[in-house]
Amino acid sequence: MYNRKQIHNSGEKTMRKYWIWIVLILFTCILIVFGYERAGLIQFGTPSYEPLMNNPKPVENKDNQAFAVSANHPLAVEAGMDVLNKGGNAADAAVAVSYVLAVVEPFGSGLGGGGAAIVLQDGKAMSYDYKEIAPYSGETPEIQAGIPGFVKGIEKLHEDYGSLEMDELMEPAIKLAKEGFEADQYLVDRLQAASYRISKSSASPFFNGDTVIEVGETIKQPELAKTLERVKENGAKGFYEGEMATELAQALGVKKSDFRKYEVEKEPPVESTVFGYRVLSSPPPLGGTTLEQILKLAETFDLKNIEPDQADFPHALGEFIKVAYEKRLDAVADPRYFSKDMDKLVTDSYIESLKEDLDLSDLPSDVLLEDSTADKKGYDNTTHFVIADREGTMISATHSLGNFFGSGTMINGMFINNSLSHFSTNENSLNKKEPGKRPRSHSAPMILANDEKLIGIGSPGGKRIPMILSQVLLRHIVYGEELQEAIDAPRFIIEGNKIYVEETMSDDSIGELSQRGYDVYLKENPFFYGGVQALVIDEENNQIYGGADRRRIGTWDASKIDE
Repeated sequence: MYNRKQIHNSGEKTMRKYWIWIVLILFTCILIVFGYERAGLIQFGTPSYEPLMNNPKPVENKDNQAFAVSANHPLAVEAGMDVLNKGGNAADAAVAVSYVLAVVEPFGSGLGGGGAAIVLQDGKAMSYDYKEIAPYSGETPEIQAGIPGFVKGIEKLHEDYGSLEMDELMEPAIKLAKEGFEADQYLVDRLQAASYRISKSSASPFFNGDTVIEVGETIKQPELAKTLERVKENGAKGFYEGEMATELAQALGVKKSDFRKYEVEKEPPVESTVFGYRVLSSPPPLGGTTLEQILKLAETFDLKNIEPDQADFPHALGEFIKVAYEKRLDAVADPRYFSKDMDKLVTDSYIESLKEDLDLSDLPSDVLLEDSTADKKGYDNTTHFVIADREGTMISATHSLGNFFGSGTMINGMFINNSLSHFSTNENSLNKKEPGKRPRSHSAPMILANDEKLIGIGSPGGKRIPMILSQVLLRHIVYGEELQEAIDAPRFIIEGNKIYVEETMSDDSIGELSQRGYDVYLKENPFFYGGVQALVIDEENNQIYGGADRRRIGTWDASKIDE
């Protein structure tokens, strides 16, 4: 059996023969690791999060009366299920889930950020992009904040599909902000990792003086509650054109008109056919195109000849990832700012042309992943949820603040994003910052559909999102693993000849990868590998069920209208 001591642990190499080199290397590594730890990139040891809510069993959906919610916090799942139980639809539940996540998971999303969603209703699909944009005025806030799209995006989703009143749907979040909720280990860990860059005075609900709150303490956010009340009363118009817009613009150093000009991008999703599924995801500048390219490249390769737990799987997938990620640099950006035919990027003919760049006989060559400050710092933030209602409508949505807690700056009780850091630092890049432009994002909320199944899925993970989701999806739809089994399976992140693996990967696979010439790094931080949330409407077996990533505290729930 392969000796795990031979692989790199957290990126360190040791040279035992030369003690002076050992001292120098250890000293350097201490400085590097300290810096990375402060950025939230790695941790010593693997946090173990006890589930706050047990995942249920699949629910019978014979008469299409079942519904479900999968999200990264049980209180958000509870809020969404309450709405669906009252007769609300998927869009209604999405409002409740989104605003509750903004309260109980403030590091992942919120009113100061943005998001994207895919909606599938009666076979008709629509993509909503309400990610942050660069100010039209050309100003760049010191904290790298873009104009947030969260409030307008959620309102637009509800306007197009919702049935219940917004006032009612926002109440669960307002109540939690006013009355408080119990701090869990998951939130406390994130606060500790980011406390050095969070203003303790403005974020006082999360600190006792300069010290992070303890697990079990009640967190009340009165200022956020007031902001939520104002949004409930005045809607997106008040947030983008009223007093709130004035306050936010002054605090950020931008113009009020930057808020007034913000618009939600609504358009058909990027669509392809893969492994017998109709696949729908977010178009550029988001990451759906890249994810679909990886899946379509995998379809051209006979995956049945290799096992997902063998070294051949990451080796092949690494090559597909390399090709798709390379192409995104000169093909994926805000389509309003350059002239390219992006509809062709997932066509069969285009994928055939990409195959010419595949070389499975050698290690994947290095590919430029770090096209922005956010990529270089390895932001692995965002949150994802999926909702399916009793009519069969499904919404798959990814929300973000950029980094954990965004910029770390709190205004009116909400953390403000730092999403301008997602623009390229290369002035020749398609992704360079320009007024009114959306930065490139790897977010890829997705829905897959055929006659037997409807799958909604997504994950946080920054630049690693397409890598994470492609692994889970291939295990589920190609290898036939159960959804939860595919989510729980050992993950890897591959960058050229470097491969980062979880502790749960087998010794045999690690040994074979090393023997092939890969530099294998044991990375124990679960946040590095995403947090997949998913739902399945199984038409063949008349069931509805979900999957939730144990690397975070996500969960899911399902029920029937007559229960």
